[in-house]
Amino acid sequence: MKFKELLKVHGVKQIQLAKELGVSTQLVTNWIKGYSKPSLVAIKKISSLLKLDIDKVVECFV
Repeated sequence: MKFKELLKVHGVKQIQLAKELGVSTQLVTNWIKGYSKPSLVAIKKISSLLKLDIDKVVECFV
């Protein structure tokens, strides 16, 4: 599953995720478009926020 789809399934908007992680919306957009990947710390926070196993989040960026 792509990261954008993962966010949509869990009802999380880019701006909401950016605020929760303390990053810019542009950075989240770059993750979605595949221009960059989140740090391990960000991946851990995303998995916690979405209540997912960290492997499910990592799979979005491989």
